[in-house]
Amino acid sequence: MEKWKTYLFPFLSLLVFFLLDGLLAAFFNNTLQFSFGYAVPRLTLLGLIFFSFHLPGKVLAILAILFGLLYDSYYSGILGVYLASFCLIAYIIIQLKTYFQPGWVAYLFLGILMLLLNEFFAFSVFNVIGLVQSTYAYFWANHVGASLILNTIFLLVLIPILTEIMKRIEE
Repeated sequence: MEKWKTYLFPFLSLLVFFLLDGLLAAFFNNTLQFSFGYAVPRLTLLGLIFFSFHLPGKVLAILAILFGLLYDSYYSGILGVYLASFCLIAYIIIQLKTYFQPGWVAYLFLGILMLLLNEFFAFSVFNVIGLVQSTYAYFWANHVGASLILNTIFLLVLIPILTEIMKRIEE
């Protein structure tokens, strides 16, 4: 297929994931609250992690900057937190993907690791700024566990779908 289709699908997918993050959080607000915490969907980040194995480093970095800025301006209200987080995650994945073959194990391992890094980074910045008044223990116990479970389920659902679509596009 033509090269532009290889780049257009990840961009459009990340845009849809970006919108779904907000829709899921808004429409299923009460449903995402569990006895062990509140789950926050991070589909944009999961898409960025998946597409890191299918895109060149420069394209991934541009998408990380673009969607990090969008995420900050739309969801957090403070520019730079998710921009820095997404760029850091893109850089780490670019460095690590030479050690991993694209597949379930790599997607799950890097997905969980990068979700944890993203949550820790964002919470730390918000804590330093003074926007969050809770402790790290409370944050890990009431936020990270539920979010990690929800996003791991999303990742398990998305991996076969996105893998099949990317195979057809790259043929």
